[in-house]
Amino acid sequence: MRGSLILLLLWLSAAENDCNSLLSTRAAEERHYLQEGKCLISDETEGTIQDNSVNFLTKLDKHGQRHGAFLLKVSFKPIWFVLTRGQPIEKDCVISKGPTFVNILAGRQLSEGVRDKFADGVSGNNMLCSSSDAKQIGQIYPAALNFVFDGLMTFTFANDTSPSHFSLRLRLAQGYFRQTAFPYFEGNNWWIASTDCTTTKNQAFLCDDIDGKGQVRLYPWLWSFGVSAWPM
Repeated sequence: MRGSLILLLLWLSAAENDCNSLLSTRAAEERHYLQEGKCLISDETEGTIQDNSVNFLTKLDKHGQRHGAFLLKVSFKPIWFVLTRGQPIEKDCVISKGPTFVNILAGRQLSEGVRDKFADGVSGNNMLCSSSDAKQIGQIYPAALNFVFDGLMTFTFANDTSPSHFSLRLRLAQGYFRQTAFPYFEGNNWWIASTDCTTTKNQAFLCDDIDGKGQVRLYPWLWSFGVSAWPM
């Protein structure tokens, strides 16, 4: 009887260790906060740093005419970021290669853990995917993401008198998209999420300026985003 009890205890101990091992392999990806403006991580990394670029474009109508004020500049200052465990990142992780481009220098590997950090505290109505269409806005959800950066994005628009600035607190993430019906294409799409952004009844995606100066409207544009000050 005593021998059976010992065997039972050993089995339970082994089972507990197996569960701990399983949990450790599925551990949530960690937030890393910028230190003196730098993206620093202490984990060992592998893989290759990629130049991940997303463009923000002045919205045009079907006749090629722009909507509202012309977009002059976009800047993004991250506060924290999440990578798939083991992926590398440059210290100067967010750079600009053009007035309306945001470039993120980091490795790419899809994971649900990154997706969970992107979606933490927001709903589908607070998300926008660059590769969706108007009918899908607020109705889709990422399966996995390469990385997510949370920070302050500032849009500068030209107008008749002087430039106007709108600053948004939002998350910017990269995923992957494959078009399985003709025309066939694939690539890395982009996602935006914020509790300050909401999908409206007419399928507009509107984001509030943090200082209450107005709103910015964002549009899906395959690998980029269209953007305009709102109301136009």
